[in-house]
Amino acid sequence: MSRPPNEELRRGSRELKEALEHVGVLMQLPPKQPTAELPTPKEQSARERAQAAAAAIAAGNVGEPAGPTDNAFRPNRAARFLPAIAILLLIVVGGIYMLPDSSVELPDAVVGKWESQHPQYRGSGLAFTKTTVALRAKPDAPEQVYEIARVKTVRLGDSTKVVVTYRDGGGEIDLEFALLGRDKPVIWFARPAGLSWSRTGP
Repeated sequence: MSRPPNEELRRGSRELKEALEHVGVLMQLPPKQPTAELPTPKEQSARERAQAAAAAIAAGNVGEPAGPTDNAFRPNRAARFLPAIAILLLIVVGGIYMLPDSSVELPDAVVGKWESQHPQYRGSGLAFTKTTVALRAKPDAPEQVYEIARVKTVRLGDSTKVVVTYRDGGGEIDLEFALLGRDKPVIWFARPAGLSWSRTGP
């Protein structure tokens, strides 16, 4: 029974290989060094990533991308935002300080009777209680008393801006002035210019 041709070829190849190895031993030839196979692109990429990771670990940059970036020259993000944060805090604090206080009662320093030395208002009267404002246009005219609807005050350094809103019939009128001084308080109105009132009694 004859062997298949492929089996004969494999057998011949083995015999030829054994014969050549035997000849090499007799001639004291060095053994054949194994040929290194070229890595596939996938293996090459994995090898490069492993080398980059090893370099990062050796440099102490674990968790940071390997590259030429020097951490010593990387700006501190928190430090960059500190000036903006400080300005924002100043704005917030200043806004709270400037925020008007609303109530229906006047400050104690405003309560009392006031007179003006201005030529146009000499002999006129102005009086405040906690909840009312009384106006007298002429020395011999009766006082007109109005109920205060609300009061807004804003501190501006040594002075206080006061807006008194009182009811006049079916509407409301704003009386705006600045309060200066503590021992001898003075009221200043914006119009007319230079119009001031001094407190003459409780």
